[in-house]
Amino acid sequence: MIVVESQYFPPLEYFSLLKGHSDILIDTGEYFVKQTYRNRCHILTSNKTLTLTVPLKGVSKKISTKHIKIDYSENWMKNHWKAIESAYGRSPFFEHYDRHIYNIIFGKPVLLLELNKDILTFCLKILSLDANITYSENYIDSQEEGFKDYRSVISPKISHSNRQIHIPSPYIQTFGRNFAENLSILDLVFCCGPESKMHI
Repeated sequence: MIVVESQYFPPLEYFSLLKGHSDILIDTGEYFVKQTYRNRCHILTSNKTLTLTVPLKGVSKKISTKHIKIDYSENWMKNHWKAIESAYGRSPFFEHYDRHIYNIIFGKPVLLLELNKDILTFCLKILSLDANITYSENYIDSQEEGFKDYRSVISPKISHSNRQIHIPSPYIQTFGRNFAENLSILDLVFCCGPESKMHI
């Protein structure tokens, strides 16, 4: 079994990791780490790779992930959806999945963990990944439990090529001449639809 963190529309590398293991434990008791995929993702726009970040309330080094609340004082949902629609509105499978993703983004859960759960459930279904996902109640000591610890391993601060978890499999993207690797699962699903699993 492996232990990982919850992520917001994770990069393909995250799903390559899940695909390679049948039992996955998501740690909700870990202390929240800023500037990670826990509350952000990268999509490809006409101009560049764009980072979408979910704003949070009262984040500190001593708050566990399961208590992290989403900040709705700004209309981040509208901004995220506008960016996603602009980036993928003309992609082959946008109309197949847009309502589902729209409903997830505008679902307004109180906790980040709830939002990420909804995202992961949707993505596993689209990718037809038969993974046994469980969520911990408390912090997991991986050494005591004998788990392989992948928390914070998949990080936007370090290139995925340094980790050898995901081997990029190029597909036709909406924008750009050069293939942009390891973007959010949104990019793959909108561009490849039912064939997405072949690229993770």
